[in-house]
Amino acid sequence: MRNNDRRHRERDRRDQDDDFPDPRTVRVRPPSATDIERAERWLKGLLESGPLYLFEIKSKASAAGISERLLQAARKSLGVRSMNVNTANDLAEWKCWFWELPPKRKPSPSVFDKPDKHDADGERPPWDA
Repeated sequence: MRNNDRRHRERDRRDQDDDFPDPRTVRVRPPSATDIERAERWLKGLLESGPLYLFEIKSKASAAGISERLLQAARKSLGVRSMNVNTANDLAEWKCWFWELPPKRKPSPSVFDKPDKHDADGERPPWDA
C-alpha cells in the first residue's frame, strides 16, 4: 500500500507541473541545413568588418531569430575563432570573449594549374602544342 500511495503522489505532482514538459518525452529537432546556411551567411556578414564581442553577437542573433544552438553550429562550420581578452579599467578587470573569422588564406597552387605559356626552359608545355 505504501508504494501505491507514493505513485499517486508523484502522478499528482507531475499533473501540477503541466507548465514544464517532461524532459524524457521532449524531442529536440536538430537544425536543418537551410537554417545553418542562413545562420552562416548572417554570422559571416556580421564578422566581415572584424572581431566582435560575444555578448553583442548573441544579442543580435537573438534579435534576428537565430538560436544559440544554431549560432554555435554556424560558428563551427565557418571555423570562427574565439579570443579571450583581458580588459581592465580603473575600477575592475574582466575577461571578454570575441569572435572573429579565420584569416583568409591564399589558395595553394594546384598540380592542375597551368604554368605560364613558356616554362623556365623556354619550351612549350605539351598541352599548348
